[in-house]
Amino acid sequence: MKKTKTYTCIICPKSCQITVNTSTLAMRGNSCIRGKQYVFSEIADPRRTLTSTVKINSKRFALLPVKTDRPIKKDNIFLAMEEIASISVNPPIKMGDIIVCDFTEEGTNLISTKTILE
Repeated sequence: MKKTKTYTCIICPKSCQITVNTSTLAMRGNSCIRGKQYVFSEIADPRRTLTSTVKINSKRFALLPVKTDRPIKKDNIFLAMEEIASISVNPPIKMGDIIVCDFTEEGTNLISTKTILE
């Protein structure tokens, strides 16, 4: 069984290639502590900010861009996309409006990233 795994750090533009020994969690390749913290979070609890679109009942627009207001568990992304497919909203909607409260996780909201008034 493979004892190492390599992660590409996305915290800064350096994109360090960080290799982790999966048995000991020893790391090499990070140029700063933030890379190490990133990899630990990827191992323990990987999360992503989800961006997508929902249907909007507008004469000018068919879709409204949305995103989660904080990262959700990576394992919940497909479930979240299924829920997004069933959402339809009516204008007016302003950027930052909450579309779904407690979306997939308590305290995480699905919000609008565009203003559509008609």
